[in-house]
Amino acid sequence: MKFRLPDQVRDTETLMFDPLTQSLWLVSKREEKVRLYELPDFEEDTEGKAIFHQELPITYANGGDISPDGREILIKNYANIYYWPRLPSQTIAEALQRPPLRLPYQEEPQGEAIAWDSQGKGFYTVSEETDGAEAEMLFYAPLKKIAPDANDGSLAPRSPGFFGPTPTN
Repeated sequence: MKFRLPDQVRDTETLMFDPLTQSLWLVSKREEKVRLYELPDFEEDTEGKAIFHQELPITYANGGDISPDGREILIKNYANIYYWPRLPSQTIAEALQRPPLRLPYQEEPQGEAIAWDSQGKGFYTVSEETDGAEAEMLFYAPLKKIAPDANDGSLAPRSPGFFGPTPTN
């Protein structure tokens, strides 16, 4: 698959698949505020053009994922994990317009990736090997249940204490 960003070439390490719309979402890395792009119709043998949606108040985004049910979004950088709940009627861009929650994160040497488990019951982070330190994989398991928002029945944001890291080895 080939595609072009609408503005310029950018270092882009975050690629996310939206199971609700079948779109791919990209987040740039090196800007003071990273940029969110969508590839709504992608096919292997064609060249597409990404659509710019908005800037996000994050720098050095190096990983992200959308939960298997499409209702939760994670984006990470080297120091933080950011979390957004998503209503079924929202696009990814609409969900990311709200301020994120910052989840607990056990910093890793060169932490580069994040992914929900296949059931959406937690997520993994993975680091690279650097300066003799071995790569790490941590699983963040739920510590609390998600609750409906009392005002409108929508998903309430999970509290920052929702997930806790556990080594996988």
